Amino acid sequence: MVSRAIATEIAQGRGTQRGGVYLDVTHLPKEQIETRLPVMLEQFLTYGVDIRTEPMEVAPTAHHIMGGLRITPECRTTLPGLFACGESAGGVQGANRLGGNALADTQVFGKRAGESAAKEPRREKKVDKAQIEQQQKQLDKFMSGTANPADVRKELQLAMWKGAGIFRDEAGLKSALVTVNRLMQVPVKAASARNLADCCIIENMFLTASLICRSALIRPESRGAHMRIDLKQEWDAMHSPYGHTYISKDREGIEKREAAA
Repeated sequence: MVSRAIATEIAQGRGTQRGGVYLDVTHLPKEQIETRLPVMLEQFLTYGVDIRTEPMEVAPTAHHIMGGLRITPECRTTLPGLFACGESAGGVQGANRLGGNALADTQVFGKRAGESAAKEPRREKKVDKAQIEQQQKQLDKFMSGTANPADVRKELQLAMWKGAGIFRDEAGLKSALVTVNRLMQVPVKAASARNLADCCIIENMFLTASLICRSALIRPESRGAHMRIDLKQEWDAMHSPYGHTYISKDREGIEKREAAA
């Protein structure tokens, strides 16, 4: 809600010249700022802003991933031997992931994932040569690419911020998805072996961005951080007929919400 409010102020021309708003904590005692906001204080001091005596300029940005791998209460995924927790797992936080909740998530489900993995029977190691060869071809492709990964990443980020950001509609999401699909075909280049990881990350970003756009397009409601401004709904989140959105490369859909006990 705070992000939406800030974005609205900026969009309606009441923001700063640099596209932000001012956050002022100078009314707080300096000692309280130093003890309760030490990281923020240090970050802004790096840029020459002392938040103890002057306001800071802020704007919304991508913060948390609300989706992830489907897990059981023991943090098992659909892939045998793979456990997940935190931002890599979906379904725990729902459509909103507040900072405090996200921290509790890592502690609770991190513990569950670790304990469950430790109790898992040792699995026989099998080498899939076909998979290794396929990955090697992918790395070789990066060495012969032509596009700068940094430029491609920037275009992807701008498209996602514009089309799949705080406020969403069908046209914007479809436009972002078109850009994502086009960028998937761009041959990113690794200037050296050190840059291979950057190229792999870019490809993973393409997949994540595609899943985000597709799942947002099929969700016919606003829920948490998913704000569809082109839809009207007669219910609040507690009375929504929809459960979790599920999506992969091959299928997509929305589970029916279970009736309240």
